[in-house]
Amino acid sequence: NGLGTALVGVRTPDGDAATLMSDARKTEEALAALIQLAVDADGARAVIIGGGPLALAARALAPRFRCPIVEPIPVAVARTVALLQPAHSLAQSHAGLGSTSD
Repeated sequence: NGLGTALVGVRTPDGDAATLMSDARKTEEALAALIQLAVDADGARAVIIGGGPLALAARALAPRFRCPIVEPIPVAVARTVALLQPAHSLAQSHAGLGSTSD
């Protein structure tokens, strides 16, 4: 969608991911530090927290930052639903479904 040039960086926490993920507080703090670094050092105007297991941390961190913290799974689902809506409405129309006329 033409946003490739908007990517300013990819950051991941140091250390073993399984060890980090075993402690929710440590996970949040590591991600918070990376978000702040992305904003301060990279000039990020939004941060995508990737992966389903990080969704809770992303939600918890969102209020702490001025920039949007994006959870990719819900955004992808919403985008897919939006893309399918016109096709779904058109299919219903052709099948005579959803018609309000008698």
